[in-house]
Amino acid sequence: MSTKLKIGLFGFGCVGSGLHTVLNQSNLLNATIDKIVVKDPSKKEVYLPINSAMIPNQF
Repeated sequence: MSTKLKIGLFGFGCVGSGLHTVLNQSNLLNATIDKIVVKDPSKKEVYLPINSAMIPNQF
């Protein structure tokens, strides 16, 4: 029986969005991204996931 891993990310640029993509495409890991903290969510370079509820309004 595998334990589900919840991940919190600081930043969602190149590395964070890449990890999000890998976790969504992989069946080998039982992991999900639970929360994402970004410095400026209105920044055009930031790829925001479909579920924007994962990004808190206040830190």
